Amino acid sequence: MSKLSKDGKVVEEKWIEGLSGPCGSDLYQGKLYVADQKFVRIIDVEKGKIIKSIKSETAVSLNDVSITSEGKVFISDVPGGKIYTINNNKLEIWLESAEIHHPNGVLVQGEDLIVVDFGKEMNAKSTTDIPGSVYKVNISNKSVKLVSTGKKLGKLDGVVSQDRGLFISAPFTKEIYFVDNNNRYLIKNSPFGAADINSDGKNLYLPYIFGNKVASYKIVKEKWHRITSKEEYLKKCADVYYGEKGGKSVATKNGIIKGNFDGKELKGTWDWNGTFFSRISTIGDIDLGHDDLVIEVTPTKMRLTLQKGAGISVVYSKKY
Repeated sequence: MSKLSKDGKVVEEKWIEGLSGPCGSDLYQGKLYVADQKFVRIIDVEKGKIIKSIKSETAVSLNDVSITSEGKVFISDVPGGKIYTINNNKLEIWLESAEIHHPNGVLVQGEDLIVVDFGKEMNAKSTTDIPGSVYKVNISNKSVKLVSTGKKLGKLDGVVSQDRGLFISAPFTKEIYFVDNNNRYLIKNSPFGAADINSDGKNLYLPYIFGNKVASYKIVKEKWHRITSKEEYLKKCADVYYGEKGGKSVATKNGIIKGNFDGKELKGTWDWNGTFFSRISTIGDIDLGHDDLVIEVTPTKMRLTLQKGAGISVVYSKKY
């Protein structure tokens, strides 16, 4: 493990050596708890050395760590499908749930443990075609509740709290989401997949597991304006290309939708229904069908929320 400053400088390379494959970590009373394959390593931060190693004989590969204010430690075992805790200096299974198939990121939040699931039916190559969801597990009674806005979000990894919501990373699709009680937003397509993300409240830190670097992004609360009429949409949004790294699209003033994403042609038509952008479209061989969308904009971005605001939200930037 190495130490970096918040401005991206290497403070101490190989600060801690002798680890096998360190993943997630959490700090409690000057001690850093690190998930390291079959071990939890406890590091005295001031002394800069491992003071204890606790091994599990049953875990497959321990991944993320989160600790309550009272010192109760939770550790996820992604391929093993379990969540462990430390009791009397031993690792023991705390939760094995039929709902949470491969728990990855864990985060203590009040009386709950937030768990982001990698997906269902994980194979030996660490892949799955069935996306994972976000869950709240009550720490007292271990009851599991699906977070509706995080249902089938993706192959999930890291999770951190921000205001009244959560930042969540999906490294295999290179996506960062923000999820709250009412909505979920795709806020970034990163150049590499981010693993166990972290935040200091002002900045979001992304360790690029496939990019050999750590990125830092300033967290900015954008003021979104909702478009509520066809006239306003024609004036502010029509004939303007919006998109991301993988492509772009445009809704023209004469009611045509066209574009290209990841080599697949987007085609369709649009009109206005009450206060919603109403579209029928296809992308490649996939029929997206009919949907009414909430449209919100900033000077440089557009946010589309499916199912009249009840579905997933996607944010695109203006393309000039």
